[in-house]
Amino acid sequence: TANASSAGSVPSEGSVGSGRPSSGGNVGSGRHRLLYSFHILFKAILGAGHPVLICVEDLQWVDEFTMDIIMHAVESNSELSKEKHTRSGMMLLGSFRDNEVPKEGFLMNKIKQLEQYANVTKFSIGELSLNGVTDLLSFKFCLPKRYTKDLAHLVYQKTRGNPMFVVEFLRSIIQKNL
Repeated sequence: TANASSAGSVPSEGSVGSGRPSSGGNVGSGRHRLLYSFHILFKAILGAGHPVLICVEDLQWVDEFTMDIIMHAVESNSELSKEKHTRSGMMLLGSFRDNEVPKEGFLMNKIKQLEQYANVTKFSIGELSLNGVTDLLSFKFCLPKRYTKDLAHLVYQKTRGNPMFVVEFLRSIIQKNL
């Protein structure tokens, strides 16, 4: 599960967004400067008017500092949109294993905070059924389902319908010419 590890060192919004990095003598000042640098980087990239896609996988393992960087990217996008009275083209795509994240834990609370700055859409990708695996194999191999049924049963047994495992298992047996 994702847990916050250093709650006392989170920078205030004023120290990051004010245009002034914190002084070098403070504990965590390197962290503040890095967050400020990311803030400036995101504003520069987003201000150029080009669409930006940021993909972050396995958020169930995210630490507090990485989540702060993500939050600042979204906040920078929101600020820029307000300044220019237009939507800038940033899309943040994050993935996590919901069975490893507590419903009221660190990550879910941060996602709720993101909703203040952006439209958040959540969707869950579940396990494939045996019929789903059969359909996938039939489509990928351009064969009728009756020809892929036995292989689908084997693939389903080995992967329990996990979409990522299904794809990797198929990739493996194809590479090994099985």
